Amino acid sequence: NNPTEIKESDDPEYLNVKVLEDLPTFTGMDAKNYTLKNGDIESIPKYNARMLSDAGKVKLVTEVKVWLTKEKIIT
Repeated sequence: NNPTEIKESDDPEYLNVKVLEDLPTFTGMDAKNYTLKNGDIESIPKYNARMLSDAGKVKLVTEVKVWLTKEKIIT
């Protein structure tokens, strides 16, 4: 599990979240076990994402955009 890797969720039943603190293992609405650590970015079921977000444990990550700037070199 690489915390710097950003996973895109193609499934509308899942949301991407950034974990704000270590959480105990829990069973998601999809019957999978999740162990989330501070700083992780994971795709978890919408219901669980919203519950954890409301509790202040995760931040919802709707879109991740990377802006690249190009510097012009004048010679």
